Amino acid sequence: MAEFKGQTDQITKIKVASVFLSAKWGLPTVSLGGVIPLEVQTLYVSDGSKVKISVKDGQGKEVDSVSGVMYGNFFKMPYTVKADASNTLYFEAELPDHQLKGRSGIVRVSLVKVTDAKWFDDKGKETAEATEDQILVLKAKCAGAPDDTPCDVVIRLKLREEAEKTVYEGQAKVQEGAIELTWMGGLKESVHKIKDHTTLGKVGEDYYPPELKFKVSCLGVVGESPALTVTHLLTLRYEAAPGKAGSFEGKKIGVIAPDGVRTDHAIPADGLIEVKQSKPGVYRIDESALKNPFTNPGSSSDA
Repeated sequence: MAEFKGQTDQITKIKVASVFLSAKWGLPTVSLGGVIPLEVQTLYVSDGSKVKISVKDGQGKEVDSVSGVMYGNFFKMPYTVKADASNTLYFEAELPDHQLKGRSGIVRVSLVKVTDAKWFDDKGKETAEATEDQILVLKAKCAGAPDDTPCDVVIRLKLREEAEKTVYEGQAKVQEGAIELTWMGGLKESVHKIKDHTTLGKVGEDYYPPELKFKVSCLGVVGESPALTVTHLLTLRYEAAPGKAGSFEGKKIGVIAPDGVRTDHAIPADGLIEVKQSKPGVYRIDESALKNPFTNPGSSSDA
């Protein structure tokens, strides 16, 4: 065990040498124009210490330079590869105040394009809308990326004009210049909580029809899908007996959607009303036209 010799009633200062631990890229390969994480790690370096980065090509020629500051012995930034970069890059990091230097490994540079990010149903048909629990297939072209290259896939749900949440994060591997991923959906818990326009209006907001978008990031290049509208099948039942509307037949009920739009529906002989492609959220049902209003427990007013 190490011994310490000194007085216990005084402050003893110990000088510790700063250490350069590592300089590395966040990906093994990146595309021209792509974004790649750049990291530097140290020990015993004070917060706010300057770090200088010199990006060089395979021949050692500087092609770019950036700078920043260390915090918690760590520096990280997204670096955008220039469109005319060579096929290999590395970087040198220097902390001038600590006389520390280090060099990263080499990252391979290629030309990758992510295009045609689209939604498909489970039958292979391209779609622009889906119910909250529908199985969806996500596809995108990743030209220039080698087979088995992992690509990050993120699905975001937009519930208000400036409010989004991530509902899926995963990876798909490139095969023959494209990626494909099957997503099981499962948005009921998120979209059922959407309030109607009357309730939202009390706090100065308006109903926003929920929509989905997904992004594919492949070797630092990102492609985004068009928006997919989330819908719901609203089912109402008015039955005097199973499968029979009885005295309810022909009577009209009003369905007020979460956005405030009203539609009137005549009750058919079987008592079943299906409001297709309805908007997710809280509904109000106007049954004032029914002499003895009764809604079967199987009905729904909450999409």
